[in-house]
Amino acid sequence: MPTALGTPSTPSDSQTPSVAAQDLKTASQDKDAFEKGRKPQRAQRQKSHGPLWIRHSPKDVIQATKLKFPHIDGFQSSLLYQTLHQGGVVGTPQAPFVQILNINDNHWITASNLFCGPNKLCLYDSLKTIINQQTKQKLSWLIRPKTPHFDIQKPAVQIQRSSSNCGLFALAFATLLGNGVKPEECQCVERNMRQTLYRAFQNKKAPVFAYKKNPAKPERETIQVEVHCICRTSHYNEVMVQCSNCNWYHPNCESVPHKGLDTTAEEWNCEICTNHV
Repeated sequence: MPTALGTPSTPSDSQTPSVAAQDLKTASQDKDAFEKGRKPQRAQRQKSHGPLWIRHSPKDVIQATKLKFPHIDGFQSSLLYQTLHQGGVVGTPQAPFVQILNINDNHWITASNLFCGPNKLCLYDSLKTIINQQTKQKLSWLIRPKTPHFDIQKPAVQIQRSSSNCGLFALAFATLLGNGVKPEECQCVERNMRQTLYRAFQNKKAPVFAYKKNPAKPERETIQVEVHCICRTSHYNEVMVQCSNCNWYHPNCESVPHKGLDTTAEEWNCEICTNHV
């Protein structure tokens, strides 16, 4: 019996972040703040050394960072990843990548496979954030493995002291990776990071954050994430149908007929299984 509207492996999360999340690259988001943890207050100063939130557009800085590392894929608009749970799509990097992402609508992280093996990515997070199912789906679009799962490795990177500095650290991790440096071996000078980014905004150049080298600590954890369908992505809240013989599929990916969505039907087979009958 085909099972529609189901969850193939893990329960989906109850919270659905707003699609209007801040974008690190898209011009339409230029007037918005580069969020650093919580939503900004109405009254905000423009000085770089005092506010919790930076009101300048990060577009030029992100573009300058991308141009500085032309050999590295990624640096896509984070807004694209905010619409995946509504059926959106985003390009999967074809080369070693660095990608800054907004998760939970209030936090910035950096993902990369520069120092990972096949079907793995490293997640650089300046807070010890719990990785929910929606974030796992975003990360799966960066790899889309042919294997049944991929691994998320969480190196023990520097933890931010200020609750509003996650965006600064996400960008710092990205620039370190671009320079071939492992973020878990670095200790950034947090008190100077905002001033460094402010100067980068003014000069429209990639920021160069000051840091000192430290011995790397053991990884915080490794998370295994299952993927499904011909799109090879993780499940989050969307409709899926289970083939009677093999995997779970999105109706839009596999062209599931209406009868396949009928949970009272005896069976439904995907195209691959049908052709092998």
